[in-house]
Amino acid sequence: MLPDGKHGWPNLYTGINEAQAGQRRNMKNTKRVISYIIVGIFVIIAAAILFLILSPSYEARIVRSESMKPALNLGDVVIMRSATDIGDIEPGVVIGFERGEEMIAHRVVSVEGENIQTAGDATGDPDPWLVPFSDVSGVYMFKVPYLGYVSKFTRTPVGWILMVIIPGTLLMGYLVWDMFRKPKKAVPSRVKAGNSNSVSSAKARGNNAGSSAKAGLRKERRQRATSR
Repeated sequence: MLPDGKHGWPNLYTGINEAQAGQRRNMKNTKRVISYIIVGIFVIIAAAILFLILSPSYEARIVRSESMKPALNLGDVVIMRSATDIGDIEPGVVIGFERGEEMIAHRVVSVEGENIQTAGDATGDPDPWLVPFSDVSGVYMFKVPYLGYVSKFTRTPVGWILMVIIPGTLLMGYLVWDMFRKPKKAVPSRVKAGNSNSVSSAKARGNNAGSSAKAGLRKERRQRATSR
């Protein structure tokens, strides 16, 4: 009977599965860390944008015309800080100001007392009006390219579901599942030796037995010859 006594094949214990299990654990841990980093980055960006939007010192506006191309393009979201003093307004900066019921963002050409001369980058011609400092709503800080299109779509019922509800639910579900799931224990595998190994082992044992038998016969014959 062969060593395992059941299947007729010797069992070879290997460390392959343990090594693979270690690699898989490392890969899973790496993926988990990467996913947490990505989620953290998105959370920080979302929190920063939300802060800028809700803070009274900052304002976010969507560019709705091409008068400031190429600096500002249609659909860009512009973040502006409040201007508390006329000294914050200098030639070359971009300001946002109210013109009737519209909010316009143009570049400052010159400052004349409490009045500001502006112009759009697309034409370069000065605007046919002077902007009082009291009409200035903010000074340009930075822009988020084309975020306005996403923001506009998100405000629709379909966009809110597709862009906020579904991704947020999937993300929270994955994080909860990843936190509470139990890691699987690595089980060492038993690999059956192939037919060739077993056959060669059996032949080797047979050859050894045959050699021992022949040696015994030769010894017995010598003993008989000596006794005669």
